[in-house]
Amino acid sequence: DDDTPENPIGSFNENGDWWYKCDNFRLDYLGDDHLVLNESDLTIRNLDETCKKVTVKRNIKANTWSTFVVPFDMTIPTDWEVKKLTGTEYNAATDNITLIFGNATSIEAGEPYMVRVPKNVTEIVVQNAKVNTTLNNFAADHVTFVGSYVACNIPAKSYFISSNKFYL
Repeated sequence: DDDTPENPIGSFNENGDWWYKCDNFRLDYLGDDHLVLNESDLTIRNLDETCKKVTVKRNIKANTWSTFVVPFDMTIPTDWEVKKLTGTEYNAATDNITLIFGNATSIEAGEPYMVRVPKNVTEIVVQNAKVNTTLNNFAADHVTFVGSYVACNIPAKSYFISSNKFYL
């Protein structure tokens, strides 16, 4: 236990410094400090971890309805209007489906929403977010409301929303 040149615990180098050896240690990956999600990305890693900072690069136009899904829970910003699909009504006589949206009280990880913002949004930043990339799509008779974290093709015979209108 006497740390002297005659009885060294470590080794001495030519600069006069000591170095020490340690055995039986473990190196753990503690996750990303900063996760960036970009709406133009084509892939996303499967995650289930807490990130110190998450930046979502997403363009949402002011005063128009847009679809919205993020892989973490977040409070609704004060000036946002957020709707969650809560049900559908199918009229067999006319072959029409009515989508029923209710007011959301929070934004939950993986849940698709409709949002309307008063000014353009290009980036959302959250701190200490529990990120889980599992999607929780809404499914009801004749309808599935699907979220996506990455750019993707819309399947044939599917509807999407753009500039406040549904398109087939």
